[in-house]
Amino acid sequence: MDTMPATGNNTVIVGCFVPTIKTLTNLRMKTQSEWQRENAQQARQSLERYLFYYNRYSIHKQSLQFESKLYDKIKVTPMIKPIIALLSMMIV
Repeated sequence: MDTMPATGNNTVIVGCFVPTIKTLTNLRMKTQSEWQRENAQQARQSLERYLFYYNRYSIHKQSLQFESKLYDKIKVTPMIKPIIALLSMMIV
């Protein structure tokens, strides 16, 4: 076991740090500007994530619109359907 006698301001018992009042008062508290900076950073990250997924969604939606316009332009006549069927069987 790693035990040390109590010396100074910190007491180490079996490898554990036991803080004293002096070490607790030395801990730095976050200032309001630090909280604001962290909140702004978190808000920025959330906005970037939202915009990433929104852009993916809008591009997908736009692609579907272009595809539907393409289908409207292409009119498959009854004579062309057997040719398309033969070509699709040859590809497979």
